[in-house]
Amino acid sequence: MADLISISILTRNAGAGFRKTLDALHSQQIDLPVEIVLLDNGSTDGTLAAAREAGAVVHTMPPEAFSFGESRDRLFSLCRGAIIVALSQDAVPVDDRWLERLTRPLRDGVADIVQGLEVMQEKPFFWDRIGRFYYTREWQPFFARYGAVGLSTANLATTRAAWEQARFGPIAMCSDKLFQKRAAEAGMRVVVCREARVHHGHRYTIAGLFKRCANEGMGLRMLGFRTATHDTLRDLCNLRVYRRLFKGLLQGEVRAPAEVLFPLIRPVALWYGNRFVEKYWR
Repeated sequence: MADLISISILTRNAGAGFRKTLDALHSQQIDLPVEIVLLDNGSTDGTLAAAREAGAVVHTMPPEAFSFGESRDRLFSLCRGAIIVALSQDAVPVDDRWLERLTRPLRDGVADIVQGLEVMQEKPFFWDRIGRFYYTREWQPFFARYGAVGLSTANLATTRAAWEQARFGPIAMCSDKLFQKRAAEAGMRVVVCREARVHHGHRYTIAGLFKRCANEGMGLRMLGFRTATHDTLRDLCNLRVYRRLFKGLLQGEVRAPAEVLFPLIRPVALWYGNRFVEKYWR
């Protein structure tokens, strides 16, 4: 439908906070019809009931069939809008003009893809909070080749035509970066809308952080990039990161074990995932 905007969300046990996301979506001020479309892979915590109560269109898939790229493409295919928004299940728009701002460049015909920002009033993970989660070197060659704007489906909008041309593809992790790669190769126009912001952040256990970074390393390999061992060693010896950790400990900002061990876990897990992980590690 030419005048319809579809907000698409992949879900799995989104938790009680999901209602905040749904409430924020219903509060959006925009002069076009909007649909909310979910593709859920095995929720057991009331996510589906909350979505249906909010009027969302709900589709389901078995958990064993989940893959970020293929599942995202399937979700987009279930949307009817000429503009499709990708939103994380735990991302909450900061105000009622988020959707209007995020989709305006597409409606004005000046962009094919729009990337919004992720912010948090109080990001739960220290290294997210100070903007240093991605301090390691592995993504530098990718961004040098395909553009410095790192696309993220936590808060992104695209025309249906752009998605149909690029798609997210058969990739288990980093499907948004494969979409970026294909969009860049096709010469698509990508813009950042800094006014279209969502609250979004994560907490990590040590095991959860290792899995998260190992999956990222696997995704990077699937994109055609290798994590060099010498770069991993340089990241492990990054004195600025350890100085910031020490300062965070002194000031009481660093508390969780995963925050303390992050400068060791991220480089090692990326290197490991880039070489040995073959499928998405839940």
